[in-house]
Amino acid sequence: MEDPADRSGGDAVVIDVGAAGVCFPDLLMLRGEYQMKMPAPFIPGLEVAGTVRSAPDGSGFVAGQRVSGFSLLGAWAERVAV
Repeated sequence: MEDPADRSGGDAVVIDVGAAGVCFPDLLMLRGEYQMKMPAPFIPGLEVAGTVRSAPDGSGFVAGQRVSGFSLLGAWAERVAV
């Protein structure tokens, strides 16, 4: 799978994931029972905590800042763009 930093186009905050939650919607997605069906392959994960790797100017985030948040997908990866 490609690196989220490569596909963000520089307009997203890229987070080095330190921890990711496992919640009921994640499990439903993996079973194909969530209301939004994701084509395989995909990386699940809605809840993320980690360190900012890169952020666009004016975003209010800086590299090295500790953050937590939500992502539609990908929080179980090593890096996620939000």
